[in-house]
Amino acid sequence: MVDLSVAVTPLYFGTMAWERHALARRAEVEGPSAADYDRPDTTTSLAMGVLSLTGPITAYLVSFTVPFGTGKGRGRSGRIGKVVLGVAATAAVATTVADRVARTADTATDAGRRLKARARKVASVGGVAAIAGAGTVVAATSAHFTSASRWWRRKGAARDMGNGIVPWAIAFFGVGIAMGILTTILGFILFWPVGLALLFFLIWSGRMKCGKHKGERWRRMGNTMRSSGNAAFDEYKAETIRRLEEEQEAFKEFLGKLRMAKDKAEFEDFMSARKNGGGPEPEAA
Repeated sequence: MVDLSVAVTPLYFGTMAWERHALARRAEVEGPSAADYDRPDTTTSLAMGVLSLTGPITAYLVSFTVPFGTGKGRGRSGRIGKVVLGVAATAAVATTVADRVARTADTATDAGRRLKARARKVASVGGVAAIAGAGTVVAATSAHFTSASRWWRRKGAARDMGNGIVPWAIAFFGVGIAMGILTTILGFILFWPVGLALLFFLIWSGRMKCGKHKGERWRRMGNTMRSSGNAAFDEYKAETIRRLEEEQEAFKEFLGKLRMAKDKAEFEDFMSARKNGGGPEPEAA
């Protein structure tokens, strides 16, 4: 399946060419304006279009710049990341030295002025290389530690609740609470009465309640529905849970009958005592 960002790139270039042509025709009639295309506008627009095409490839290549081993595949030993990090450090040192030279150069002589110009050029190139290299390594490392697959292996698999209406409901209401809090914060930032009204609505609707017993109940329910990965064991667990639920209902009925029998006996004792000369005297506290 084609990525939509790649599929619409030709349309992006086409609309940009149409806009430039339309602005040029308007300039012939009304004269130049601030909306007319110039070289920086064209360069920026073309760069954005090209980056939308090369973005997925660039992101894949950047993933190789982690400065430590991330797997057994080719390019995952961390060597590329160490090289990029070394280049960034070298560029940072060269930029620092070049800045120092540019500040101390004697501009009273031709040699000093040439030295200062060269130092500034080295500093400008080295600064960009240092920031780009370090930024690439930091981005790759951050992406590695926060990747979806890594978090799934660490915590997601242990908290998987499987499929069904209950996990769906938990996810739905959890997102609802997060969106409600985010909307309330934005309301306070934009116009505080709106944020206050949203806060009162969240409290009134009960979406902010997250008591200990309620959370524990949801956690137990999630653990009950979580799959073990073995179909036979899951079937045995479901059958055991069903049998225990039936026994729980039977035990509730048994307790209800006991309470009813006790209440009936107490009522009969009261009626018998009343017939024999009045109800029993209440016991002294």
